[in-house]
Amino acid sequence: MRFLLAFLFLFGVAAGQSPPGVWDSVFHFALDSADAASGRSVFDVAKPDIIVQVKKHELSGADLFEVTAVKPDYPADLLRAQVQKMCALIGVPARGLLVGTSQIEAGLSPTRATFATNGVIERDKGILRIAPIIQAFAGAPEPYTVHGITILFNGETPMAHVLESYNTPDVRLAAVALQNPSVVEYRVQLISQDPEALNVPDQGQSLEQKPAKTASTQQRNGVDWSLWIALCVAALAAGVLVYILTLRLSTPKR
Repeated sequence: MRFLLAFLFLFGVAAGQSPPGVWDSVFHFALDSADAASGRSVFDVAKPDIIVQVKKHELSGADLFEVTAVKPDYPADLLRAQVQKMCALIGVPARGLLVGTSQIEAGLSPTRATFATNGVIERDKGILRIAPIIQAFAGAPEPYTVHGITILFNGETPMAHVLESYNTPDVRLAAVALQNPSVVEYRVQLISQDPEALNVPDQGQSLEQKPAKTASTQQRNGVDWSLWIALCVAALAAGVLVYILTLRLSTPKR
């Protein structure tokens, strides 16, 4: 108990001396890591902050996007920059990009972007590219940091090499196929905000990322043990510090 109280005390002191955004990121990372360690489905734990809908235009072959930010007052400039980053990662610039608010009902006007690009739905290769979408939304500042994404491929059915699931200490995702109408839906949990760490594969030869044998001390059964070890070490160090201070205060003066 002493170690826990000491850790919480030092955490509070540090939080009071650090920018709020830093501790928001740490807090969300801890929650996301705990969700990953729990083994619960990503559909149960990843509340979407961004909803992406993609549909193949049957005549032109273009991929038509509609991207909606769930959080109220999401900056239009931020969403525009994220869309442009996404298309740069895809390798095809956005065409007809429009960004603004659209009123769904009274008091609800989310920020939305619509545009067209190519190279996401590749039926000839049997894949749906989701890595550029995920990477484009990583790293946004609080309070607009994206922790969950829903991606809907409307009108699509599972193809030969479509990625079904993928789990690492940095990102978790899972897909489901719906019928009437046909939709392939992805739910993505961004545990890390580093785009380089979110480079998921385009194809699903490996449906679930497994740790290498040499990495067993860091990760086992989807748990990032380095996070918990770091927390335990911090708590232990804080406890020792408080114990020493207590001894000094309780020692009578000669």
